[in-house]
Amino acid sequence: MVEYNEKKIFEVKLKEMKSALTTQIAEEADMSEVIDTVKQRVKDAKLPDIEIVRILWDVLMDAVQWSGKNQQQNANSGLRQVWLKAHLFYFLLVLPKILMSFFSELVCSC
Repeated sequence: MVEYNEKKIFEVKLKEMKSALTTQIAEEADMSEVIDTVKQRVKDAKLPDIEIVRILWDVLMDAVQWSGKNQQQNANSGLRQVWLKAHLFYFLLVLPKILMSFFSELVCSC
């Protein structure tokens, strides 16, 4: 029962973080504000680094307009989004383990 309750709380915290980040990125908030939000939520919720990487990647990819006329336009849109928001990952990708999980997530998404 306790494990189930902890799992539900964890899932709620993940959804709240994803929702907050999605809103901030959609509103084109300053990257320092977004980074502060991530740091604060990670500290409050004690989220594992791999989950943070997944959430950030999902939020960035959800913000991309994938309605391009061809694959090249879609690829350029995705690359532009990652390039513009790369600061989100700088503070996080300092440990090799986290960096490897990021590349794993990247490969799975592509």
